[in-house]
Amino acid sequence: MNDKSTKSVEAARDLLTWWIDELREMLPESLRGEPTERDRFDLFMTNDETLIEVVNDGAGRKMREDSCLEELSAESWEQIAELAEVRKSRLFLDDSDFLILPVRLPRASASQLRSALELQLPNLVPLEPRLLDWNYIELNRNDLQIELALIIAKSERLNALEDLFTKQELMPPIFCVQCKDRIVTLRKPLEIARKPLEERKMQIAMAIAVMLAMIPLLTIGGAKLMSSIEIDRAAKLEEELAPRLAAEKVIAREEMIRRAASPLLNMPSASNKLEKLAQILPETDWTVSAEQQADGNFEFIADMLNREETEIVLKQAATLSRLKLAEELESEAPRERARYRSTR
Repeated sequence: MNDKSTKSVEAARDLLTWWIDELREMLPESLRGEPTERDRFDLFMTNDETLIEVVNDGAGRKMREDSCLEELSAESWEQIAELAEVRKSRLFLDDSDFLILPVRLPRASASQLRSALELQLPNLVPLEPRLLDWNYIELNRNDLQIELALIIAKSERLNALEDLFTKQELMPPIFCVQCKDRIVTLRKPLEIARKPLEERKMQIAMAIAVMLAMIPLLTIGGAKLMSSIEIDRAAKLEEELAPRLAAEKVIAREEMIRRAASPLLNMPSASNKLEKLAQILPETDWTVSAEQQADGNFEFIADMLNREETEIVLKQAATLSRLKLAEELESEAPRERARYRSTR
């Protein structure tokens, strides 16, 4: 195959990939199989119970199991399997399974948010990035900066939860977290069809896709053919300039990311305090969430078996200066939960 034919095949492949993505976005969420507020199947897990919530055409029902997900009975799993036949499942993690960290980025990095976060992730979290599943949401922005919430979870924990569904011969769920009244997806399983193509919704979706595809394909394809000569000429010039352009592109991208993320270098990191906190807390206690402001103030929520003993240990820690009780939170006896603030 000569260079001209190769370039034509690549152009056709790029066109097809782009158009398939466009068609997918044109379809309604319900036809793509994505959960919506009117049609969804959600699982909410805690340490001692599992809540199953199903909504069909806006009509919902809830079922509560008095055991954690790992200890569900065979009957409960059969019920989950029946519901999963109809709709994708979403599993909302317990507060103890994820951590939310506030992050501020300069407004100039708006188009490079994920790249900037990937660059700074080792400085923002106490674990290696390869051991984490993470995502973020934008909370606010002004002329100077963008405020984000970085949500992280241990990949090992998500893998273990996936294994629970695999052992029941079920497709793993979409792993989600509720943050600031918004739903954040941390991991999405490989899509596998639940029913044959004869399913009514699949027929409707395919019909709509074909109708949408037929309208512009001939026009776009003709334009591609008419511009093939110009593409070949540009390809020859590109081959001559490719090494230089590639090097300049890499340098420019690295410089953009460096400039966008450089203000983060002066941002106080919660990593050291989180590590110290994990070391000094009794084995029966743990932190539910932690947040560090740019001015150095550090807040965290502790779940404790013996609050008085834990507070004595916390107040003796050198890393938690001026520790104060900020708020008492609801918790199931005999455990107690409270928010503490350490100021500079």
